[in-house]
Amino acid sequence: MLNAQEAESVASLMAAVDGDEEIDIAQEMTDAPRVAAAALLLLRAPDWLTENAAIQQRAQSIIDSAIAGIADESEARGPRILMAPSHLEFAAYFAVEHWIGAPSKENDERMLRVLKSGDDQAVQVVVWSAYRTARHLGQRWWRLLYLALLWSGLLMLTPRYGDEEGEQVRWQRWCRWLRTRSLSAGNTTVASIDPLGIAENLIVDSPAAVGPALWGPVFALGPKGHYAVGHFLTCWFSQLTETTVVVEFAQRWRPMVEFMLLDEEWAKGGPWYYGQQLERQVLGFGASTYLERLPDHAALVGMMRDLFEVWARKRLTRNEDNLAGFCGFLGTEAGKPLRIDGLKWIADSMKVNPDLGKWFRDRTSNAFMEFLDVLVSENPAELARDDSARQALLDLSAHAVSRQLTAALALHERIRRLV
Repeated sequence: MLNAQEAESVASLMAAVDGDEEIDIAQEMTDAPRVAAAALLLLRAPDWLTENAAIQQRAQSIIDSAIAGIADESEARGPRILMAPSHLEFAAYFAVEHWIGAPSKENDERMLRVLKSGDDQAVQVVVWSAYRTARHLGQRWWRLLYLALLWSGLLMLTPRYGDEEGEQVRWQRWCRWLRTRSLSAGNTTVASIDPLGIAENLIVDSPAAVGPALWGPVFALGPKGHYAVGHFLTCWFSQLTETTVVVEFAQRWRPMVEFMLLDEEWAKGGPWYYGQQLERQVLGFGASTYLERLPDHAALVGMMRDLFEVWARKRLTRNEDNLAGFCGFLGTEAGKPLRIDGLKWIADSMKVNPDLGKWFRDRTSNAFMEFLDVLVSENPAELARDDSARQALLDLSAHAVSRQLTAALALHERIRRLV
């Protein structure tokens, strides 16, 4: 919880970016700090707000306005292309905490609007915050997943150019029906949606040869069903334990990766960015903590090296989200066996497409610099033995200096001393 002084500082920030001060910055760039400050006050300074009713009212108004501003299905459908930091991510923290603590019609409606917003970061906040309290939520957790899967299905049926006129009307009617569902009522259980059971069958019960028959129908949803496919993959990796047999897991994992990376038809007909997001997920980006449960996770990742290289050669030259995801994975213990190779793949990709180095998102810069820092700190012996790796490291650190990235100059000097 915030103390009084901290609450006053956050309130001052909220007021400044809400119009009390003239700030020379684009309006959309102030949305995230304004909503973040409002959510922080409402969630972490309730006692202080009771003595400052006007500030409480202002903070609540900011949150309500952010959620109310989510476009209805008739105005916008599917993902939102964000050029500024997501402000709905912070409104989502408010929505989900209130829904967890006090189920009501109003809190259900907030949650459903965020869930259907098309803002991936906000949706992730909702799902993962609820997941952490899944045992406390009981059937409400399964109700949330059930409605999320229904929404994923509706997205797959979104009317497109050339469809009959009645399709649009029917689709909007289904959306209105879903919007009026309760997230707190109903006797929903794991039996209603059971992707976890499929994952368990794949890992524990079924022979490797049977795997495609079980995960095939899920993957067949393609990028349009990214929520369902993504949840399946999360369940799949979450079943790893220290007793999992690495060789058997690899026999089941490899066909999944090959299906997404090598089947050119798989991603057709769906948003390319969701297709590539799922490719990163099936490779284990974001699942490093699960992979690290295995005592011999290095051997497992090593077995998949050829597929990581296929992906890197295919995707790294084109998209900064792929670069950020790969750097993030290489910086973990799970990605350690690929660090030297990954360093070279990244350097080669920047030579093939110099525009790759002109990314604009802070998270890409952070992931890039963290990877280089971890590499220098933890892999000096491998770098000392590999001339091409040292040159690749020098090239990338020099690029970081040219971009004036945080701590780039100091890191470059460390690298020069090392090599």
